[in-house]
Amino acid sequence: MKFDKNMYIINYHNILFGEADSFDLKLLRISKSQFEEEIKFLVTNYEIVSVKDIVQNIDSITINQSNEKIAITFDDGYLGSLKYAIPVLQKYNIPATFYIVSNYVDYHEDYKYYDSIEVAFRLAKVDKIDLSFLDLGICSIEKEELKIKTMKNIKKKLKIQDIALRQKNKQLIHELLNVTVEEMNNYIHGQEKYLFMSWKDLNYIKSLGYDIGSHTCSHPTLSTMSIEDAYNELSISYSVIKKNLNIYDLSFAYPHGNIQHIGDLIPNIITQIGYSFAVTAIPGKINSFTNKFLINRMTFEKFLEYKKISI
Repeated sequence: MKFDKNMYIINYHNILFGEADSFDLKLLRISKSQFEEEIKFLVTNYEIVSVKDIVQNIDSITINQSNEKIAITFDDGYLGSLKYAIPVLQKYNIPATFYIVSNYVDYHEDYKYYDSIEVAFRLAKVDKIDLSFLDLGICSIEKEELKIKTMKNIKKKLKIQDIALRQKNKQLIHELLNVTVEEMNNYIHGQEKYLFMSWKDLNYIKSLGYDIGSHTCSHPTLSTMSIEDAYNELSISYSVIKKNLNIYDLSFAYPHGNIQHIGDLIPNIITQIGYSFAVTAIPGKINSFTNKFLINRMTFEKFLEYKKISI
């Protein structure tokens, strides 16, 4: 299979009812009004199709520069996708694929299921933090922009650590910021942006005609795992989603999604398990790879940068 047409896959995460704050914007959350503005731009300028249609019909699709095709995806399975994205998608008659983390379905408010580094920085009681153990030195976090910058740098480091070391360092960061698990749980309680969809919600989305795929069981960095553990993450999520949603053809989205997060062996495992194709977070047209288990995908902002356009 060769991807040789002008086609792009744009990826979203969480859609919020109100305005996104500085932390939200750095963590790929946007307001429903911003989302609709972006969708209106895409509908006006491009033909919107499903990812599955692109992959299944790649060799028969004829496209010229003025008729580029766009596909829309959502990662993680946040409730905001159902409440605020789908009404917009329906309004403009747009297909989309939702990649869900199967362990997060039927979410219970527990610190294991949300971004504890983000919340710890929101609640931090210190003005600086010694991150020498991450080769980041002593960082000032007195101002919000410094908190966000430091948070992002930490998350980049943690993503490529093995699971045991990552958990140990996350706990240490919580302690250095002087924030407890109880405080973090209290903070997220009742906040819609930390909630995930249920199996009932996902069956409803499926009934509307939207595609659903896997984003693993627990959103790990697959390249940091043993082959056995990675296989379990991929195969269990595959089986659980198929069973609960009665889906025959299941595609996959890599957590984090860059080459260093994917690793050399994971695409072969995905193929063996039976996934139909897999999307990355590597920007570009989908013809950048000839492997349907390493399909390019990017955020709306990256798409604008790539196309050198603005709205």
